[in-house]
Amino acid sequence: MAAQKHPKTASTNGRPAAKYVEQKESVLQLASSIVEAQEDKTRTKLQKRVSQVSKQALHGAAPGAADNSKKHKNKLKLKDAKALIASQKAARKKERAKVRQVAKKAQNGALDVESPSVAAPVDPPRKKVSFA
Repeated sequence: MAAQKHPKTASTNGRPAAKYVEQKESVLQLASSIVEAQEDKTRTKLQKRVSQVSKQALHGAAPGAADNSKKHKNKLKLKDAKALIASQKAARKKERAKVRQVAKKAQNGALDVESPSVAAPVDPPRKKVSFA
């Protein structure tokens, strides 16, 4: 014969069913108050957004157009600044190259005055080794 379950037990081992909430009505009231608060917040946000859009429509501007023009101007300024820095960097590089060329010409001119043996030292010939 199968063991009959007692109405207050959840399993066959005889333990009573777990009770998580004793007062269901208070829990439901709490949940409904939370939902109402969230709905109020959402309504206020929606009203603010609608008022912003209507103000922009009255002025004839597209939503977010002012922000885009500011961003565009800032991007152009940044681009100009980067171009200026790059041109300055290129100019400094050219100056350094010119200074190196002048120094090299001066050094070569000074060596030409001296003897040619000092200008280019010659390595002694290598000895050949044969393995017999």
